Amino acid sequence: MKPNYELIEAKNEDFEFIKNAKIITIFDYAKNISDEEREDILSYVNRFTEKFLKDYKIISKNNIKCGVFLIRDYEDGVLLDEIYLLPEYRNLGIGSNIIKSEIVKHSKVYLWVYKENLKAINLYKKLGFVVFKDEAERYLMLYSN
Repeated sequence: MKPNYELIEAKNEDFEFIKNAKIITIFDYAKNISDEEREDILSYVNRFTEKFLKDYKIISKNNIKCGVFLIRDYEDGVLLDEIYLLPEYRNLGIGSNIIKSEIVKHSKVYLWVYKENLKAINLYKKLGFVVFKDEAERYLMLYSN
């Protein structure tokens, strides 16, 4: 079955879209934070997005930008570093399909997830991920085949 999305190489003009998609999603789950933490996150998102801009993929559905995806080398595998979908494109199977395609390609896939994002955690567990590291706000999860 053909995927219901496309992954397109990010360009310089995608910077604001990537940054905003990340911020929307992060603040959906990072609710109990101080103003200082909020500013730190915004600063981090800006720096990180700029640093890895050429590694990002834009998720597109019907030629409409609906999310961002970033995968990078990590320890002994890869880190599914970011998969952010705009709210109206969630629960359509796009994220699940992207993750499934990556776990087929790589023997070890890591990802971070906010503990409050129970829906995502349940999905990742169904796909075979386990909690690898438990931190204050997030889990590092691992898929290994």
